Amino acid sequence: MIDRVTSTYEHAQGGSMELVLTRNTRPKARLLKNRKLAENGCWLWTGHEQNGYGRISYQCVSWTVHRLSFYLYKRSEFIESAFVCHKCNNKLCFNPEHLYMGTNSSNQLDAVRDGLNYNANKTHCLRGHEFTPENTAIYGGARNCRACGKLKDKARIR
Repeated sequence: MIDRVTSTYEHAQGGSMELVLTRNTRPKARLLKNRKLAENGCWLWTGHEQNGYGRISYQCVSWTVHRLSFYLYKRSEFIESAFVCHKCNNKLCFNPEHLYMGTNSSNQLDAVRDGLNYNANKTHCLRGHEFTPENTAIYGGARNCRACGKLKDKARIR
């Protein structure tokens, strides 16, 4: 197996430099090769995408790019069963400083807080009734339309 590989790396601000890649730096270099720098500090993935997230193969396993980035740059903080969440809410960002370990719950709460959760953004039920405090009941953590509930009750009585 080759232990050293030389590669030319194009710098984002112009110019190029030669990198000597070892087994340990190759995965990071593969990530950086597909990076576009954004003004807010995001490292935007320019390679293969699936469902809005960057995808890459590492050690014969398909990874989301942000998860692999966190694993490679912050291995001591990486927890296999946890979620790698974005502080910047950009699915294509893989800057390890914009990522943190979290739970499914914390990830969903972030989405609700930032207006990215599909259900939290709904203002009306499927039948067109507005979700107002008077017309909304919470059952099992989900919003339910009281007007629709009354219609269902009437249908059951008949």
